[in-house]
Amino acid sequence: MRACTHCGKCCSGSPCGMAERYGMPAAANRPCPALVRLGTRYLCGLVLNATGKQRAELICALRIGEGCHLWGGAASC
Repeated sequence: MRACTHCGKCCSGSPCGMAERYGMPAAANRPCPALVRLGTRYLCGLVLNATGKQRAELICALRIGEGCHLWGGAASC
């Protein structure tokens, strides 16, 4: 698995469904509505705005820090 480069490719290609769960429905054939660009990096807006336990749960569910899921690997929290 490769390290995340914050390119946004994973979220621009197929929203994960977490945004919809948090009230941000995804439109067909569009990037995830939670995808946020900060300078040259893309980040999850759900995680940026969350705190405490909710933030930890999102990081686990989205596999943040485990590498790019486009390159394979399994998550465990």
